[in-house]
Amino acid sequence: MNYQDYIYQLVGFIGLPALFTLYLTERVKGSVKNTFDAKMEEIKNVNAKEIEDLKKNHSKEIAEFQTELNHLKSKDIFKFNKLHEIRVEILQKAYLFLSDDLMNLKDFVSPREKDESPNDIIENLGQRRDTFVLKNVEFLKFFRENTLYFDSETEILLIEYFRETDKIYKEFRENHLIIEKGETPDVESNLKAMSVYETIPEIIQPIKLKIKKKFRELLGE
Repeated sequence: MNYQDYIYQLVGFIGLPALFTLYLTERVKGSVKNTFDAKMEEIKNVNAKEIEDLKKNHSKEIAEFQTELNHLKSKDIFKFNKLHEIRVEILQKAYLFLSDDLMNLKDFVSPREKDESPNDIIENLGQRRDTFVLKNVEFLKFFRENTLYFDSETEILLIEYFRETDKIYKEFRENHLIIEKGETPDVESNLKAMSVYETIPEIIQPIKLKIKKKFRELLGE
């Protein structure tokens, strides 16, 4: 049987209307499939473009964020370096104040020379007292104005230093006042004045060493 005879037989078997319906069904299926495939391709292309745009925008945002972050880091580094420069200067001045203050205190409360006359003692003690008080007040004022640049431990040590030096000054000043009045201190008063001088290496010097150590830590040594 040839192909034409087969078609005639098929038409005769299922009928022309049914064949036509089958033909239309297949055409519709093909058309729907083509339309669906085209639509899916269109959606894919649109989505691909949107995804690409999102990637570009995302990359741009990341670049802008990184630039801003680098800018902030640079500002922070600059602020830190500037703060460290100021702190170095403050610590240098503070240590000079500390060394001079302790030297002036030692000079004020040190035992008098035996061959000094009463007038010389009064005059020398007055000068040494004035020097210590003036420099000590300057040091205390400097500390209060620059407390921000000291850490809490160093601040506590400096406060302790001022408290102990003030105690030594006041105890020795009692003996000094007796001499200024033209009177001769008794043995007990002289012994007390001498013991005040001996407290410097026992109490003040260790505090100074602790402060020195903290200064070095703050400087990054």
